[in-house]
Amino acid sequence: MRIGSVVNKICHDVLSRVIAGIILAALAVIWAGVHFDWWPALAATLAVPRWLLGLFLLSTLILSVLLYRARTVTLQNAPSHLTAVDEGDILAEDRIQIIVPRPVEVLTDPVPFGKDFSYMVRGRLKSVPHGHVIWLLTQDERSGKVWPQNFYPVQFNEGEWHGRIHAGAVTPLRIFAVVAPPTSQMLFRYFQERGQERNTYAALLGVPPECHNRHSVQTKLP
Repeated sequence: MRIGSVVNKICHDVLSRVIAGIILAALAVIWAGVHFDWWPALAATLAVPRWLLGLFLLSTLILSVLLYRARTVTLQNAPSHLTAVDEGDILAEDRIQIIVPRPVEVLTDPVPFGKDFSYMVRGRLKSVPHGHVIWLLTQDERSGKVWPQNFYPVQFNEGEWHGRIHAGAVTPLRIFAVVAPPTSQMLFRYFQERGQERNTYAALLGVPPECHNRHSVQTKLP
């Protein structure tokens, strides 16, 4: 877990406890004042009218409740990229890995695909979270543009996965393996469907930021 994530979590927890403490303290003072009838003594000690003291405590209680409510609504309505699990929060054993090809290794196991070839990509992943799917993408490192690969959907079985990519003439080439959440899956499928309709695949500008669990390697064409 990264330091920034730890600090944010601590701040959120501390703020919740402070607000809850203020609410409980205000309620305790109001209850004790009514139950033990020490409002006159407290007001005299503070040299303020009883009605002003009561108004202050009531205002403190109302303000604390409003702050707590505002914080809750803000967290509920926060954009998904702010509330999603941070990339640094993913445990090492839960991270996706590409094991074939290795970095800067030449692609292997060519199979004819149209006028070119497709190549095998293999990797490891402890488990696929519910609602997520492994996707492979190729990237032109010069432009940063990416092409989702779904002509051969990734197969996952007991901690290992494999799929195929079509590289075309892209060089230098980088392969991404991502654990795609539902929204990214919709984007990738739309890319495939539009490409099939037009018989041309316009590249995406990059890997969706919400695909936090990812791994990439630079590779070479045979």
